[in-house]
Amino acid sequence: MSNNTETEEKPILLILQDRSHIETIESRNLRSQALDLVNTLEKPTAPAQSSLLPDTLLDLLSTIIKPLFSNSKSSRLTSTGLTRFASLYDEADSRPAWKNGWTDSLLLFVLRSYGRIGDGELRRKTLEAQFYLLVPAILHQLDDSEIGYKCLGCQCLELLCEALVKARSAILRMSGLMDVFVDALRNDFSMLPTLTPEGDSLRLFRRMYPAFRSLVKARFVVVAGKERNRDKAEEEEEARQKYLTLLLRHQLLYALNHLSTGTGAGSTMSAALSTLFISQLGWIFQDMGIASVVHLQDILPLLRHVLCDPFAVSSPELLLQSIKAMHAIAHTCRPRIRDVWWGECLRAAVGCWLNVIDEEQDMKDFGAEAKLKGLKQELKAFTSSLKDIVGRHFEDTEKELLAEESELKSLFDGHIVDSLQPKRDKVLISEV
Repeated sequence: MSNNTETEEKPILLILQDRSHIETIESRNLRSQALDLVNTLEKPTAPAQSSLLPDTLLDLLSTIIKPLFSNSKSSRLTSTGLTRFASLYDEADSRPAWKNGWTDSLLLFVLRSYGRIGDGELRRKTLEAQFYLLVPAILHQLDDSEIGYKCLGCQCLELLCEALVKARSAILRMSGLMDVFVDALRNDFSMLPTLTPEGDSLRLFRRMYPAFRSLVKARFVVVAGKERNRDKAEEEEEARQKYLTLLLRHQLLYALNHLSTGTGAGSTMSAALSTLFISQLGWIFQDMGIASVVHLQDILPLLRHVLCDPFAVSSPELLLQSIKAMHAIAHTCRPRIRDVWWGECLRAAVGCWLNVIDEEQDMKDFGAEAKLKGLKQELKAFTSSLKDIVGRHFEDTEKELLAEESELKSLFDGHIVDSLQPKRDKVLISEV
């Protein structure tokens, strides 16, 4: 696999000029053709790119990308039925033709090039005309067994959907391919430890979440100048909520429950993945809007459990993302938080704050205060927002809590004070 899968990328011309790729003769010839086509766009003397791009991108997709992703396989036998003599190309022949070290970069180049088409209407028409040439390549990557290529497929899908949204194209809805892409992503929802190494899971889900979000946005893009009747609009919104709920319930909640089985929330084995999953809650609730209130009963107790876990203080980023998620959820679901769930939120903030104070006292010689400063600031910001949401009832409870535990004063008063005081006995905060 090429080193640029997922991350950095050398200029496409340098990649196509590189002769060190282990590839078949057919792949080498296609690379030469691709180099000639890209040269027409990248050389300084090229005419206006906007006029060249649509035709050049079509040529790259139809004459280079499409043949590489065909289902043909190289035979290991000669025409006479004898075993082929070992050669330099044996490794290339044993792999799909598109796994040649440069196809991934070329596909990324094509997807990024749509944004260089200046005219909006031309960009939309170009994307819609070439959409069906892009789909097989992306699906091949998503369905591949190697994590790196799955990640590349997610990256390509995200780029395609971003381009469709910017072009205001409804091709994803008209094509009926939304569920095909969703199923391809859903197949990997359970790629979690211990069956999947934690590092591979992190790589995959860091790419999958942005891809899924972009996919939903592209499917439900609002096309300018086209009005929908009320029934149709409600039907579309119901479908959109269905996809977001699928991600929330069948991936995120499933994954968090899986990771917490037999381990504490702050377990070093699961902290990095738990942090990643929890960090996605904010945008999911934001995209769901007020319809997300039905999920509060599952999410808020889970976040409170993480925030109040004394062992989780060893993973400050996990706690930081948890309180940020709760903050975003409270902002999205203000009425329901005010009427029902503010007590759960306050318990989470108070419990986390007291655990942080204890950690600073226990680890004051190891720089704990500096490591936890950002978390404390976020806890204070969240508590202030919660006070604004709830109003008078919050103020009454605040007085009761301060009477019970003086070290909460710095949580409520709007500034961080020195918490390195003599260690106190822990007290139980009564339910609010």
